[in-house]
Amino acid sequence: MNEADYKPILADYLSNRLTVDEYISAFMKQWKHDRDVAWGTPLPEQAPRQEQFHKMMNRLFTSGDCYEEHPESSWEISEEELRQEVQLFYQRLWGA
Repeated sequence: MNEADYKPILADYLSNRLTVDEYISAFMKQWKHDRDVAWGTPLPEQAPRQEQFHKMMNRLFTSGDCYEEHPESSWEISEEELRQEVQLFYQRLWGA
């Protein structure tokens, strides 16, 4: 799992270059690829940051999975809530 693969997806969504549906599609595609192919054992010096990054991306995966245009149940989230999640993790990882 490489941060450089996710940063442009999140940045494009936050700057409105991707719609919510485009963002979810791009993010899910990358996440599933990483889950199936690219997740390896990080080098020892990378392990703490990589573990934190995995947790954040897993949470964003869940958030994308819970997104509904018109949320009806308590586990569904709106685009505003999804955008807040993306913004929070983007700031934690890369600032601004």
